[in-house]
Amino acid sequence: MPEIRLANLEEYSNISSFINQHWKKNHTYTRSKELFDWTFRDNPAWNELGYSISIAIESDSIVGMLGTIPFELNVYGQNFRACWLVNWLLIPEARKGRVGLNLLNLFSKNYGYDTISFGINDTIARLYAALKWQYMPAIPRMVWINSKNIENAEKLLIETNPNINITEIREYISKHKTTLKEINSTSINPIDQIKSGDWDNNGWENWRYKTVGCSRDAKYLKWRYFEHPIYQYETRMIADGANIGLIIWRVETTSKANLNGQLEEYFPIARIVEFLPISDSNALDLMSEFIKHSDTLGVIAADFYCYNEEICQILNRIGFLTSNIHTGVVLPNYTQPLANGGDIRSAIYLAQGHKIDANAPAWYWTRSDSDQDRPN
Repeated sequence: MPEIRLANLEEYSNISSFINQHWKKNHTYTRSKELFDWTFRDNPAWNELGYSISIAIESDSIVGMLGTIPFELNVYGQNFRACWLVNWLLIPEARKGRVGLNLLNLFSKNYGYDTISFGINDTIARLYAALKWQYMPAIPRMVWINSKNIENAEKLLIETNPNINITEIREYISKHKTTLKEINSTSINPIDQIKSGDWDNNGWENWRYKTVGCSRDAKYLKWRYFEHPIYQYETRMIADGANIGLIIWRVETTSKANLNGQLEEYFPIARIVEFLPISDSNALDLMSEFIKHSDTLGVIAADFYCYNEEICQILNRIGFLTSNIHTGVVLPNYTQPLANGGDIRSAIYLAQGHKIDANAPAWYWTRSDSDQDRPN
């Protein structure tokens, strides 16, 4: 039986080789040790020696691994230890018996983590069903087309929806395009420049008692966005009376293959990763800041993945629409290179015994959770 233990900090090269050989060649974690360390070592919710990765060792070789990203799970104001699962892998010879479960048990039993797998395929979904995990519906995707860049939006959608006729593409643009209001408002300094207590007490405090998901306190936001080793995120915080609303996004120039098969830059798309307004008027102020920045970069469209029903309704009133990826035109959700992907589905296991409805409209997590927002 293989030995199950945490990976130590001297084992990056061995883990990287294992991922490259058995998971995906040239995976982003094999290309960037800095990103790997940020994800599995520098996370403020991880206080153990070594990486937040369990490995199975047999004859001095890695035969299996399970990466985790620990976080504080907020359940209506109460915090619990939890983690997202990534890169759960066994070589074929190690798949018999309980090796895979033992990799998981190191976190769910030894550390008592609630576990969430965000971004699962059909094969892994069947595994979680057998383990009696709760299955969550696909995360809704809100989409907006910039009415100031209709011509470029049409070009992009023609490129990425080759089997859809131009009439349907134009109908899609017409439904999703909105001229969002630009309002002159005073932005609070980004959270890395203000006292963390200001956000925790006057921003996150307004959401923590009515949501379920990763705690969006200042400690988490600082690590997740301001210390990210690759992506640069934009942040705006705007006061509404004594309270603070927040929006975080990043703009990415997409790429497509040219006639020689080489990738070349195409049009910029924005990905909103946090949206926590205090009111409808605060939401308009926050979105106005997003629009001003996006217009300077020629952004043609934006998306926001989010379960929370209240926030989705606010965005609907602003002009975002929930996108259906199964019929008709699709705004590509992979950007490097451009490609249309499927649903992002999830499964959860509550090791600590508390009950959370997997279909609860109060869930708040976005595509930035787990490692869903990272380089392809």
